[in-house]
Amino acid sequence: HEGAKWQVRQFSPPPGGLEQRIRERKLCRECGAFTDPDRERCPVCDVLFDGLNSEYVSMLDMPNVRLFRHERITCNEEERIRLGYDLQVSYQFAAAGSGHRRVEADVLIKGRPAFRLTYGPAATLLYINRGWRGRPAGFVVDLASGELFTDGQVENEGRQNRRPGPSQSAQKRARLALCVWETQNILLLRAIEPAGWESDKTVVSLLYALQRGIEQAFQLEERELGVQLVGRGEKAALLFYEAAEGGLGVLRRLVEEPGAMAAVAREALRVCHYAEDGSDQKPECVQACYECLLSYTNQPDAFRLDRRQVRDILHEMRNSRVEPRIRGVSREEHLEQLRARAQSDFERQFLDFLATGGYRLPDEAQKSFPEPRCIADFFYEPNVVVFCDGPPHDRPDQRRVDEAIRRELLVRGCRVIVIRWDEDLAAQIRRHPEVFGQAR
Repeated sequence: HEGAKWQVRQFSPPPGGLEQRIRERKLCRECGAFTDPDRERCPVCDVLFDGLNSEYVSMLDMPNVRLFRHERITCNEEERIRLGYDLQVSYQFAAAGSGHRRVEADVLIKGRPAFRLTYGPAATLLYINRGWRGRPAGFVVDLASGELFTDGQVENEGRQNRRPGPSQSAQKRARLALCVWETQNILLLRAIEPAGWESDKTVVSLLYALQRGIEQAFQLEERELGVQLVGRGEKAALLFYEAAEGGLGVLRRLVEEPGAMAAVAREALRVCHYAEDGSDQKPECVQACYECLLSYTNQPDAFRLDRRQVRDILHEMRNSRVEPRIRGVSREEHLEQLRARAQSDFERQFLDFLATGGYRLPDEAQKSFPEPRCIADFFYEPNVVVFCDGPPHDRPDQRRVDEAIRRELLVRGCRVIVIRWDEDLAAQIRRHPEVFGQAR
């Protein structure tokens, strides 16, 4: 800072002491999520926690710190600084009742689902610092004074104090990881058939290749998009999160726009020095360089980066299509469920038109409302009601009933859309792009 070197040596204890800032969480090693310590199952992957697939972590929520001017460091400190800290990123989706909803989509390659996308708006990110790499045992903190102790200081005090039992000065010490929290939009990408992900180089290279592709496709700076590998085995995923303040809205587009992921793959392929046909445009780049995958921030992963490992994957993804999943099922399965609940040929015609044109499908069919007492033909969350009016609704008595019910729905905060049988279907749907989306 201002040309001087400073070192953190002490935390500023808040009112009530540092004990008030100790947080305990349970981490799922399968999918990388975190949850409350009393949970028996992971809220994301539903795995039953045991000693092998979960970890109980006690952390100090990072308070304000006090720094001291520091001019010289020992060779041991220099080596630790070169290796860096052992950092981990975990996530937790927003609660279902908070108004935020997870959005899922499939990335289709040659008509078959290859990747699963999960977008979580306003998710909680947990950053954990476990200590220096090579010795990730946490930090020794005096909970009374907030002073930080190195391992060497603790060992020296242990040798000097030969009395049995803990010393008076060590009674308030604890070895803890450090953590900070923030709320951001996140996107998880998982392989549906992870057979080709056994190579560590492939996964890490794809992570940074897609990061570069997103940055190029949406004109982002590197610091605005964070990436991390989370989970293991079949539940391993690539985590992307919007590191910019207030969010960017980019990750949502990847699950909502059919061609967004294909555009990202094309940009990633170009960044990795490959042409559209897969030919190598820079053969002198053996594995990775600072013009493709390497950067200052991913230096610890430099030995695992290899652009050649992801050429075939990106080449296939450049023609991919994203289709949203609705209530945990694919678009085709959801369409069949809606068609099965439809009550008329006109309703099924409406659904077929939406499906063929690539429009957004309704979330529910035959949605029941207690007040006013009615059943809507289709429903879009959170409050859009769609009525498909066939010839029976042209009768004067039925028209009066319909108008009364729909006025009451409007008063209760619903948005009502009426699709008429005797008007052009395409024109009616194009009037509401914010509900039905755009045609493919």
